[in-house]
Amino acid sequence: MRSGIEIGTIVFLLVFLGHYLLILPIIFNYWDSQKENIRYSDNKTIRTRLAVMFYPRHLRLKEIAKNDIVAITLLGLPQKSSNPRNDPTVSEETGLLYNLTLLINQPIKIRLTLRNKTVVDLDLSNDYVNRPEKTLGKLNIFLNSFNPQLIHLTTETREFLHSK
Repeated sequence: MRSGIEIGTIVFLLVFLGHYLLILPIIFNYWDSQKENIRYSDNKTIRTRLAVMFYPRHLRLKEIAKNDIVAITLLGLPQKSSNPRNDPTVSEETGLLYNLTLLINQPIKIRLTLRNKTVVDLDLSNDYVNRPEKTLGKLNIFLNSFNPQLIHLTTETREFLHSK
């Protein structure tokens, strides 16, 4: 029979490496828009994720000049409303995993295409799940800081944003 310390270590490693390592880009995606540039955290690689998990203060933010952006696309809005009776219940609305389930299943991202054909996704999912109205307001301010010809939105998304 295993001791409590061994079992605790196994559970910790499963949660830390098996769960947290995989969902880190979803739950922690920081970005900030300033007048001339956008700073963002890029934690897509396993190496960067491990560094963030062990040394979170050492995460260096990448920077994009706004004039290097050639296209902006919004993914995931408006949210697809589903019939809860048809979906398997993983968590109730007030449950512990409810927000995480929404973040994973219905991501909301701003996709930036740069002059050098690089694509950068700025994730809004966490903010939108926790504060949807405030996030939509900030999103409108962000989009209004760009030339409208760069912004590629579906008619449905455009109507959704203007109704808020």
